[in-house]
Amino acid sequence: MAVDGASGPRGGGGIVFTTPEGFKIYHAIVFNFKLTNNEAEYEALAGGLRLAQALKISRVSIKSDSSMIVGQVTGNMEAREGRMAQYKDLVLALLKGFEEFKIAQVPRAENADADLLSKLTQYAPEHVSKLARVEILDHASIEKLEVAAITAGSQFDRSNLVEADDHWMYDLMEYLTDGSLPEQDDRARKVKLRAPRFQILDGKLYKRAFGGHSGDDCERYVQKCRTCQVFYKYPGRPATYYHPVSNVIPFARFGVDIIGAFPVAQGGKKFVIVAIDYFTKWIEAEALANITTQQCKKFVWKNIITRFGAPMNLITDNGPQFRNSRFTEYLEGFGIKHNRSSVAYPQGNGQVENANRTIVDGLKKRLGEAGNKWLEELPHIVWAFRVTPRRAHGETPFSLTYGCEARLPIEAEFPTFRESSYQPQKNEEDHLAELNLVEERRMAAEVKMSTYQQVVKKYHDNKVGPRYFQVGDEVLRRREASRPGDRGKLAKNWEGPYRVRAIIRPGTYWLETLEGVPVERTWNSHHLRKFYK
Repeated sequence: MAVDGASGPRGGGGIVFTTPEGFKIYHAIVFNFKLTNNEAEYEALAGGLRLAQALKISRVSIKSDSSMIVGQVTGNMEAREGRMAQYKDLVLALLKGFEEFKIAQVPRAENADADLLSKLTQYAPEHVSKLARVEILDHASIEKLEVAAITAGSQFDRSNLVEADDHWMYDLMEYLTDGSLPEQDDRARKVKLRAPRFQILDGKLYKRAFGGHSGDDCERYVQKCRTCQVFYKYPGRPATYYHPVSNVIPFARFGVDIIGAFPVAQGGKKFVIVAIDYFTKWIEAEALANITTQQCKKFVWKNIITRFGAPMNLITDNGPQFRNSRFTEYLEGFGIKHNRSSVAYPQGNGQVENANRTIVDGLKKRLGEAGNKWLEELPHIVWAFRVTPRRAHGETPFSLTYGCEARLPIEAEFPTFRESSYQPQKNEEDHLAELNLVEERRMAAEVKMSTYQQVVKKYHDNKVGPRYFQVGDEVLRRREASRPGDRGKLAKNWEGPYRVRAIIRPGTYWLETLEGVPVERTWNSHHLRKFYK
């Protein structure tokens, strides 16, 4: 049994049982009360032991990444704080119900499943919530409600009194029942002081208690305020975890996008359609006067299929020229699967978006204010992109495409070593050797790119505030994304609510209105937030 606990608003307890046959049972605990991280570790351990007893488990081996909890339970460390001592006693009492048990501290990396469950209890993705059973804990396991059952009446049984001061409860009962006070002045004074903190219900004496801070109630009330929800500020943190898209086969997956409008150039051209290969990062770009479905079909045929063959996937945004059924049917005729990113979510087609930024940035720097000559500079920018090493794999797109580095125009003016030592016969032999090693070069690039993507994923995921939804959840949609032209200082930030109709993948959803009318196109969690009612 592996256990882990985490405090905080998104924390909880994670428990993973592994049978001798390797079968796993996932259990998560949601804490609806405040506690420290060490208390969360104890709650997860106690919850796991209770579940093990319910499953009739007699022998258990426990793993936890908390050295303090393991040390206190084994007796190697002392539990000095009051609550820690209570938790320790609770766990030891539960362990007595097992014939045999072992508990050991393990590194966090070896406790990854339980650690993940402890941090995703309240915001679990679809695939996690289907695997794990979720238990909600409203009170700490060490808290017990003790009520002294004292019966009201004129006669009380004082035979079991142990200390002289035990009669204060009976004095309170008499005072609250008929107002009578003890004859001793000291006892009467104590009764009057204590009486406001007690009351009698159904003949039993109860002590009044505070119900806790009302902040949580206020927060839940504000959450359900419809006006507050539609004007809620946009979250600054990413909503989904990073899912790297890679393909080790060159030219098997292309991303296509459109840049513009630019200042009108020769021939009325003001748009640029760009395509990039996801592995080699090779780009193709062509200037067009207008963007239609027919123009996009011609670009795919001329710049992709006739040069690199038919790719397996083509990823675009939701522009009308790409949403046209004729474009999808055209791609299907070549066996190309057409994927579209979510509305107003360029990260879904991030490769080509990065290329777009490079092209636009390069044009700005080369042209300055003379923007109408961008058409003449476009080939220079595209060429520079093709012969510049990419950070992801450290290779130039040209070398991964053709198996060797390009001869740059500047080498004619400032000869490099290979230029000054050029020999036709030796050059041909070296070129053939490079072609024979092109697969090894691509494999090395694949390893570098995978390492780079893991670094990017770690950096990105540390900033994520996960927002995942289930089918049937009601959500609000970001107004800026759904109605980009309908803006203003007093405009609502969110619109809806809508209902989640289907899950394409974690973080991407089909929506419908509350009346059941499907909403066009898919939407990413980045533009959605939960609606409270």
